[in-house]
Amino acid sequence: MSKENIHQLVKDLGREMDLPDMTMDENDFVCIFTNDGVVLNLDYHEDEDVLVMYSTVGDVPDDQRLQLYQELLQANFFWESTAGATMCVDHTAERVMLMANITVGDLDLPKLMTVLDHFIRLSWAWSDRIRELTGQEAKTEPPKDDSSPGMLDPSRLA
Repeated sequence: MSKENIHQLVKDLGREMDLPDMTMDENDFVCIFTNDGVVLNLDYHEDEDVLVMYSTVGDVPDDQRLQLYQELLQANFFWESTAGATMCVDHTAERVMLMANITVGDLDLPKLMTVLDHFIRLSWAWSDRIRELTGQEAKTEPPKDDSSPGMLDPSRLA
């Protein structure tokens, strides 16, 4: 897929989500905020023809660091709890990140919406797990499951 095609796909996604002005910037990047607290970053890498999705899902708690690291490692083992994405820690900011690469060669709007929906739900679940680990209550309601399976629910976007 060409750079122009992925930019067009993001514009189409924006229109589908009732955000007609949503576009990737000159660095092939766009950030999407959801009503359920997820900040989704999309970054296209033309040389590899991949769309990198990433989201900060929480801060590393000092008093539960070992427990969290064990859970992240277990989740990454054969992608047991990540649905193919990868959990990692940005050590400079002490933040837990969820990341995934999508090969965009045959990506179309329905596939993109499905992938984003799953990624947003997974980000929310991991954010909630980190809050639970630190003794905090959930800050947001979980995503509603009454939308069409695998389709991004535009009402969840801020």
